[in-house]
Amino acid sequence: MSDNVNNPGHYKRGGIEVIDVIEALEFDFHDANAFKYLARAGHKKPDWVTGPMSPDVLAVEIEIAITEKEIEDRSKSIWYQNRKLEAKRRLLQSLHARRNSEISLREKIATPEGFREAVAEAKVAHTQPMPTVNQRRAALGLEPLTAPDPWASPTLSTYPDGKL
Repeated sequence: MSDNVNNPGHYKRGGIEVIDVIEALEFDFHDANAFKYLARAGHKKPDWVTGPMSPDVLAVEIEIAITEKEIEDRSKSIWYQNRKLEAKRRLLQSLHARRNSEISLREKIATPEGFREAVAEAKVAHTQPMPTVNQRRAALGLEPLTAPDPWASPTLSTYPDGKL
C-alpha cells in the first residue's frame, strides 16, 4: 500500500521521487510547483468509487477522472510558470529602466554643467525620506503588502502606553 504522506505513488517515476529532483536542482517555489504538477499529471489516481457499476463503466469513470485530474494538474503547472514569467518580465523591465537611467546619468555628467546638476539632484535626493516598502513595491508594479510596513518609523500611537 502507498504512503500518501511520505511517498505518494503519483510523485514517483522509475524509482525517482519528484521532491528529490526539486531539491537536487534547487528549484524555486514557482518552478518546483510547476514541475510537481507536470510530473504527476495523468498519474494521480482517483480515490473514490461511487455506487455500484459494471466493470466497464467503472473503468471509463476512472479514466475520465484521471484525465480531468491531468488537465487540472497541467493547468496548475502553467499557472505557476505564468506567475514566474510575469515576475521575470517585471524584473527585466526594472533592469532596463535602471540601465537607461545609468546611461542617462553618464551622458549627463560628461559635461561640467551636467555634472554640477547631477550633484545638486543627488543632494536633494539624499535629503528625501526613504520610500516605504509599499512605495518601492508600487514602483515595481507589485501589489502592496497588507501587513504593516516593518521599516516604517514607529510613532507614539504604535504602542498603547505611548512609550517607544
